[in-house]
Amino acid sequence: MKLEISGPEKSNIHDCEQILRALPEYFGIEEAIVQYLEDIKTRSTFHAYIDQQLVGFLSTTRHTLSSAEIHVMGVLPQEHGKGIGSTLVKMAELYLKNNGVKLFEVKTLGESHPDMNYAKTRRFYLSQGFLPLEEIQDFWGKGLPTLFMVKPLL
Repeated sequence: MKLEISGPEKSNIHDCEQILRALPEYFGIEEAIVQYLEDIKTRSTFHAYIDQQLVGFLSTTRHTLSSAEIHVMGVLPQEHGKGIGSTLVKMAELYLKNNGVKLFEVKTLGESHPDMNYAKTRRFYLSQGFLPLEEIQDFWGKGLPTLFMVKPLL
């Protein structure tokens, strides 16, 4: 397996759509998929390829001169656990740090929600050095607690 990362660059939304749709346990709301695809047209996006096949992507949003967040990230299910997500995060961090970002953020479903898939997501972000900042109830809608996680880029 030869992993190649490109970016940041504009994204081919068709390829990213295939990845999002392969992850219905995370991206199961049609309106959200459509919005993510619209959003990544204007976001800095990193792409992960194995044998020239897109297997993952990560799009960032720059909020201020010193802060940015992971807007959306997806890796094909059959490629989970191979370091692809970690590599995408590291490449995004390096790029953002080199461009003055000091604080990196990600939002995910909060711990008070029993979804086991998002428990894995939270463990992944913890393993990348993100720290839980706060959980806000109903941020994304009724019954959807949102956990804000942050990581200083030193």
